[in-house]
Amino acid sequence: MLSSIPIVNVNKSMHPLLLPSINVFLLKDSQNGRQQQQQQHLAPLSSLDKREDPFIMSLNDNNYTTTHSDGLKTEGLLDRARNSSVQSISESDDISSQSSNSGFASPIPQSTDSEQYFKGKKRQRMGPSCNVCRSKKVRCDAKVEVLFRDSAIMHMLSDKLIHQVSLEEARELALQFPKQFKIPNELYERGSDVKLMKHLDKLLLFFPCSSCTRLAHKKHINTDKEHFCHFSKGLTRSDTNIFRRIFKKTRKDIMDMNVQDYSDCGF
Repeated sequence: MLSSIPIVNVNKSMHPLLLPSINVFLLKDSQNGRQQQQQQHLAPLSSLDKREDPFIMSLNDNNYTTTHSDGLKTEGLLDRARNSSVQSISESDDISSQSSNSGFASPIPQSTDSEQYFKGKKRQRMGPSCNVCRSKKVRCDAKVEVLFRDSAIMHMLSDKLIHQVSLEEARELALQFPKQFKIPNELYERGSDVKLMKHLDKLLLFFPCSSCTRLAHKKHINTDKEHFCHFSKGLTRSDTNIFRRIFKKTRKDIMDMNVQDYSDCGF
């Protein structure tokens, strides 16, 4: 609605028809109202700009810190992110510790009894097996201990590559090699099945397996025989390839191979 505007002719000398038009006053009032509204709308923004203190951005230890005119410093974005990550890690540690204390199962799978059994058990021995245990497919518990090694041993006592050393022959070896070889105490024991063997260039202390020993005692077999607890491929795994190569050329049993066969194969 248009409000009524009183017109007063202050200047008596001017004719009423020459007074300014009413539309002029209405246009000025509308323009003034728009300016007031714009000022009221922009007033909060200008007030905020005036309230905020000027600040200076400074780079310190790869972290942005904000320094206000009143001397206060606020934490930068990198510091906030770092603090939040540390806080989250500490919270996760607290949760995990609480869950472990409350009786929850650990996510790491525990090894079963069968797995521990197979880990601790040796399914095969380090050396080869005797003929009897290999035919029965059982574990051979024979033991071999290397006492002395010298290239001269191959040409001593016998021309065979494998030879069972007697007690008298062991005494001769002890005299020839006083520093390197001493007679084992097992050879002096009565009823002992332990044997001293010449094996290529080595002297071995051979302990027969329990399976062959029980069989020999049960059937009253003479354990001094060379084929007792027989190893057709050699007593040590390192010498197996040598005997296999000699066998391919001579087709002899391992107990019949001699030094000449060894030389003919290029060793």
